[in-house]
Amino acid sequence: MPWWAQGEGFWKKSDSEGEGVAERERLAAETFAGWQRRKAEDERADQERDKPAPPYIAYPCDTLQIFSAKVAGIRGGLHWPLHVFGIVALRDSVDYNRNVIFHRTRDKCQILTEKDPYLVLTGPTRSVAWFGTVTIEVVLKVKGTVQSEDRDLSFLAVPIRLQSTLDSFLFKRGYTSMLSTLKFTLGHIVYSVEATIFVRVIDGSWMDEFHGLFAASTESIARKKIVLLYSKAEKIVVADDGNIKLSRSVASVETEGMLKVSVRAWAASGGANNALENELVASESANNALEDELVASGGANDAVEAELVASGGDNHAMEGELVASKGANHAVEGELVTSGGANDAVQGELAASGGANDAVEGELAASGGDNNVVEDELVFTPKEYDRSYGTLNIGFCKMEVTVAWSLVSSRLADKHS
Repeated sequence: MPWWAQGEGFWKKSDSEGEGVAERERLAAETFAGWQRRKAEDERADQERDKPAPPYIAYPCDTLQIFSAKVAGIRGGLHWPLHVFGIVALRDSVDYNRNVIFHRTRDKCQILTEKDPYLVLTGPTRSVAWFGTVTIEVVLKVKGTVQSEDRDLSFLAVPIRLQSTLDSFLFKRGYTSMLSTLKFTLGHIVYSVEATIFVRVIDGSWMDEFHGLFAASTESIARKKIVLLYSKAEKIVVADDGNIKLSRSVASVETEGMLKVSVRAWAASGGANNALENELVASESANNALEDELVASGGANDAVEAELVASGGDNHAMEGELVASKGANHAVEGELVTSGGANDAVQGELAASGGANDAVEGELAASGGDNNVVEDELVFTPKEYDRSYGTLNIGFCKMEVTVAWSLVSSRLADKHS
């Protein structure tokens, strides 16, 4: 009998025989300890990810990419800012263990604001294989003045079922539980391999007065980036050996696609520019782009989460498509083309032609302001195993980027079978 079936048997037995909560908590603690051991093994195996995989255990396959998670709404008397702690994890069928993407303890909680409600993701530690169903598990709390005043923000476990597709695509899921609504921006990546990314300073040094944004993206979903590291108010931490510790390092890439790794650095006192992780704010124009949500405040159209509703016409919005039967606007799959106006928003990019700002994927470029921004990017061709190397040059320092390629595990050897 497989190990997970034994676990299911235990739960059924404990329910029927009335075993107490303490026994359940003991098993949960053992499961969590097992995850911690596996996480440590994953970290030790980082340097071995580029070795050929044993046959029939790993191969290119469909994977679930996690771009962002945010608290989209609160209720029950909660007010911003929120001091949030807890865990968000994914489970796939490879080993049925938690693949943690967010984990904060009570004494190291994350402060979320209404303007920046995004969780700082730190995972997954390996690609999330998508065979049938992946489960999202969330246990989040809001810190109170004392522990007895802590409140449950979200508590859920929901499946995401695989959909047959020939092409990778971006999609979103929203879940309401307890005192909040969480929204995830996800990607279905077809026939993909795993890329583990490392960044090391090899020439010069990272200047203390510069913040940074390291990101990765794939060719098929180029408009959406995986934030590897985003230094908001804090400095970039560089180890003695030059390695930069990224918040996230794993991405899934189609075998026939490309992986882009980019860096953007700006001075803390650089004037009118703010980089808010996946949040676009055009402060001098009438348009705001917030995580691919386009709101044309001066016109008759509102585009929210790729669903566009034209209030002045007889329009129908169906799953991200706006069919304007009487109006002049056509929006297809998250693209808003305003033929009679001055603004065009295409694939999550807002081009404010009458204003001073262009906002593109988490970057705010204030063309009329005092800009002090440097950036560079690399493009890598995927491999089934091996390593790829490249150099990012932002003037005051050069960084070597190493990408360790590996196939995605389809099952955990034979020890659980």
